[in-house]
Amino acid sequence: VADGGTAEGTVINTGGFQYVDAGGTATDTVITGGYQFIGGSASGTTVGGGQSEGGGVSTGATVQSGGAQHVSYGGSAIGTTVEAGGFQAVYNGTVTDTHLGGDQQVQAGGVAIHTLIASGATAYIGTGGTTDGTVIDAGGLQYLAAGSTSTDSVVNGGFEYVGGTANSTTVDGGGTQYVGSGGVANDTHVVSGTEYVEAGGTANGVDFEGTAGILVLKSPSSLTGTISNFELGDTIDLVDISVTSFDFDGSSLTLSTSGGNFSYQFA
Repeated sequence: VADGGTAEGTVINTGGFQYVDAGGTATDTVITGGYQFIGGSASGTTVGGGQSEGGGVSTGATVQSGGAQHVSYGGSAIGTTVEAGGFQAVYNGTVTDTHLGGDQQVQAGGVAIHTLIASGATAYIGTGGTTDGTVIDAGGLQYLAAGSTSTDSVVNGGFEYVGGTANSTTVDGGGTQYVGSGGVANDTHVVSGTEYVEAGGTANGVDFEGTAGILVLKSPSSLTGTISNFELGDTIDLVDISVTSFDFDGSSLTLSTSGGNFSYQFA
């Protein structure tokens, strides 16, 4: 499809190929096993098998089981639905408002904005990948590898593994943020759920926004920054650590424990 050209309702079977040049437009394409490269724009594509790839703009695509969407070369995809068994890969490109029921990988240079991770879906954010405003529903998983970054995720009953950096995550609906060794969680908001920090991980600032928040520390030294809005009903669990004495002056808590002395700031 050349510059200025349009194609509507094309069906690309196994072995078939469609090239949409810059300035070209393809609408309602159905890919059953072939390949589509988008240099221009495509809307309403259904990937039932095969691949849709490119550096142009894809809008409203549906990726079914066995299909794949690759967003690269500076391209973008807006409003993609990835069904169970479908796959979306993002590298040197941007995806916005993806509804994820299958699998997503965001690699170096890739950006995922406002992804909804549904039950059974997995988003893997590799080194150099970033996310913003992800929502992780119950049964969904966001995995942040070392060198990746997420901002303003909402763990709404789901699970977030942090091996990279997570900024301002909200944990609610019984969800869990698990900070692994080497991972850093900055300013997590725990409403109704659990932030679990493994030895070697760091929780830098925790805000208890409800009365059913749980912070679990495998190592007491993993907690830095300020603890805010801690109330009756909230819990801080020091795993396998015995507290022998404590002193609290209203803003600073000092603990003497079987693992040493530790101080925490409250606000």
